[in-house]
Order: sequence, then C-alpha cells, then structure tokens
Amino acid sequence: AQPPAGYARSAAWCPLIANSTIVQQPTYMHGLAANLREHALRSIQAAAAHRRPWLHVFADPHPAAPQFAAHGAPDGTRFGAALAELDETLGALLAEIDALGQAESTLVVFAAVSGPALESGRAESGHTGGLRGGKGQVWEGGLRVPAIVRWRGLVPAATVSDAPVRSLDWLPTIISLARAPVPAARAALRALDGVDQSRFLRTAVAAFNPWLIGPDGLGATRAQLHFCGARVIGARVRNIKILWATQRWAQPDDLPGGPRGGWAPDVCEQCCPRAGWAERAPFGAQSGCGCDDSSLDWHNPPLAFDVAADRNETRPLGAGALYDEAVALAIAERARVERELARIGDDAPPAPCLTCLVPLPLSAWPCR
Repeated sequence: AQPPAGYARSAAWCPLIANSTIVQQPTYMHGLAANLREHALRSIQAAAAHRRPWLHVFADPHPAAPQFAAHGAPDGTRFGAALAELDETLGALLAEIDALGQAESTLVVFAAVSGPALESGRAESGHTGGLRGGKGQVWEGGLRVPAIVRWRGLVPAATVSDAPVRSLDWLPTIISLARAPVPAARAALRALDGVDQSRFLRTAVAAFNPWLIGPDGLGATRAQLHFCGARVIGARVRNIKILWATQRWAQPDDLPGGPRGGWAPDVCEQCCPRAGWAERAPFGAQSGCGCDDSSLDWHNPPLAFDVAADRNETRPLGAGALYDEAVALAIAERARVERELARIGDDAPPAPCLTCLVPLPLSAWPCR
C-alpha cells in the first residue's frame, strides 16, 4: 500500500511515542493499528493480572484521514479497509475483556468524534443518512454521530435512544460510575463542561438525561455549545439548536476551472471550499473547514431548529416563546464560557509539542 500524498516528506516529524519514549520515528503507519491494539491488550491484561481498576482510552486512527490499513478491503476503498481494521480491533478488545471475566464490571464506549469528511468523496468518507453537513461543520451531519455502550448487567441491552450525550459527558460519567474516591476528582466535576449520564445509561430513559431534564424535573436550562475552532457559533438547549453561524459551502465558482478551484457537486456536496486538499496538510491528512469570517455565514437573528422533530434541519423555527427562551439560555451560556476562557487565558498548562520542526527533546517544546 502506498502512503497518501504528503507523508513521504513529512514522515520524519511523525514519531510513535510511548509515554515519553519515542519507539518509532518515522511511524510505520500501515502497522499503527496493530501496534496500538497490542499495546491496549497488554495494558488490560496487566491490570487484570494485578487486580487493578483500569481506564484505557483507545483513540483509533481509523477511519479518519489519512487512512492507512495493513490490508485491502473487498470494495477496494481505503475507507473500507480502515473500517475492516477498526472492526478487527474492536472485536479483539471485547474478546479479551470477556476472556478475563470482566464484561460485568467494565463500561465499554464505542463512539465517533465527528461526521464523515465529505471532502474525501462519498466512497472514502461514509455518509450521514441524510443529515446536513459533515466533519468540521455545526450542522447535524458534523455533530450527530453513533455511539454504542456496553456494560453487562448495568446498561440495558438492545435499547436505542437519540437523547443527546456529548463526548464531554464521558469523564464526569466515568468518575460517577467508578465512585472515584479522590476528592479532587469529585471537585473537578464543577469545572467540567460535560454532565453525569450514569442514570441515563442505566435506564435509556430520556427523562433521566441531564441535557433534557433538569434536577428539578423541569426542562433543562443548561446549553450545550458548538465551537468552530475557538469561536462559539452554535448551541443546543434541550432539543432546540441555535446557529449563530454556519460553514459556507462550496459554490459553482469553487468548482474545477473556477476562480478559486475546488470540488465538483457530483464528487462532494455540502463541502467547505478549499478543505480537503491532501497536499496542504501534514502526513496527507485533510485540511479542515475554516473558522474565519470568510468561511462562515452569519445569521442575525440566529437560526433555530427542533432537532428532535427535524433532524435534517430543513424547517427553521420562527419567533415565539420556545425560540426566545432557547436563544436567551444559549446567549447566557456562551457569555459564561467566554468569560471563563478569558479568565483562564495563558494560565493553561503547557503540553509537549509533537509537531515542532526542530527535533529537540519533547520537554523543551511547551505548546499552548
């Protein structure tokens, strides 16, 4: 298999790191999934052997671009090969948990991080099932993703819900389910943007979802915020979604031969202009949708949709009590978060820089 465009000249800056040790540089990308899978299995086995509780976050590189898979797929696409390898990894992890007798004491969460990268083309990105937009966009096609949860004996099997659970919810939920004894961990719940979904997981009843129903049994008043980069451009209050801005889609003059160049409608619909060009991003990855004013369409008054009744976002809500309440709560939450971000400012702790252009020790490169 050939690496995607850009990887050959960027490979030297792509190390595989275990804790603070570089174990491969450049990383052999076609063996990455297998390396990560074996590392996860060893970690779980070691914890079980010593009867230690464990938390393993398996950030599988599949099927996001760039797509490296050790073997091909029957359909001949990189996307299909990536999905097959992802399926193999998930099966191996679940089989090991079962073999260790830990299925009744282990919460397994399988979740996606975004909708499909439309700029890769239909055959290489999956589909949204009719939802608008895709990866990098605040339309439901970019935000609404599948998740599967398993905990035998705690999470009811074969139940389905479309009540909202955010990626940010998993940390407070896991802390709650683990009955974390560390006082600092419990205190940190007040500073987290997610909510504890443990009661909802046990029942799959929407009335126990904190994003829908508040502690008083009435409608929740806390808004979920949707970001583009560092900018808040959307929010959701219960089932009402507010959009102050949306990603601008490619227009006819973005097509090949036009003044800006871009994607043809039969290749990519609802795509961001100039996004997806592999040669412009490291390691052959796609460039994303922009978040500057030239990449966004602003809406005043903001758009609003009932995404429970109108998941494809085709019927904007008009002015009224429901609209006014949702917008007011969203504005208040946006202002609160922006004040908090301004307060934190440069106090955020530094993190190792993995993409610096000079190969110095990781500790010498604090990046914010």
